[in-house]
Amino acid sequence: MFYLLAKWISRAILYMSGWKLIMEKDKKRLQSHNKVVYIFPHTSVWEFVIGVLYLFAHPGLLDDGYFVMKPQPFKKWYGGILKKARFIPATRREESGKGFVNKTATMLASKEKAYVFISPEGTRVANDWKTGFYYLAQEMDAKIGIVGLDYELQEFVIKNVYDLEKYSSYEEMKKVLMKDMSSIVPLYPSSSGSMVREYTTTRLINMRNFFHSFHTITGVNPDFRNLYEKYRLNSIPRTS
Repeated sequence: MFYLLAKWISRAILYMSGWKLIMEKDKKRLQSHNKVVYIFPHTSVWEFVIGVLYLFAHPGLLDDGYFVMKPQPFKKWYGGILKKARFIPATRREESGKGFVNKTATMLASKEKAYVFISPEGTRVANDWKTGFYYLAQEMDAKIGIVGLDYELQEFVIKNVYDLEKYSSYEEMKKVLMKDMSSIVPLYPSSSGSMVREYTTTRLINMRNFFHSFHTITGVNPDFRNLYEKYRLNSIPRTS
């Protein structure tokens, strides 16, 4: 009952906010290979929020998914919950080389299917890509794919999947991956570590769609501009 309710609430929030649901053919593409390390642009904490909404909106979409995030939350009281939800603590940049790749690959070695989602920058600000995702894919004998939330199109985008064997080095593959990722517009393009394609605007919520949905669901069509003007006027200090 809980998951059914969460599914429809999540779908309603996504729809009212202007975000498109994932098509059936894209769900199949996402799981078309047994093991993939998916990298994605990460410039805002909203990626986590919208990502969770998509997971609830599409039950079973990523039953074999694992999500790498910064290690600090795992030290909180809810750290155990994150682990049960298949979140994996990343290695801090200053602690790189201390076993994240080997530990994660070993943990997933017995899995028939495994999809690991990780930001190549490891941070929400523009930075050089860390190599962990590449070596993790090597250890897992997995492919590398690109996904992401496009804040101009307002949809979950699934790009290409690449075989490591076709590239002679990390640097050669990185150029191809960065070019492919540049077609996804993050919420804050200036905070992306890769170039971003030309875009008109980015938005977390499509307000026109939100008000239209609000009116469709409730039958109420309030004059929000008039409400704002009343609030503004009432907020002006009175002079005696």
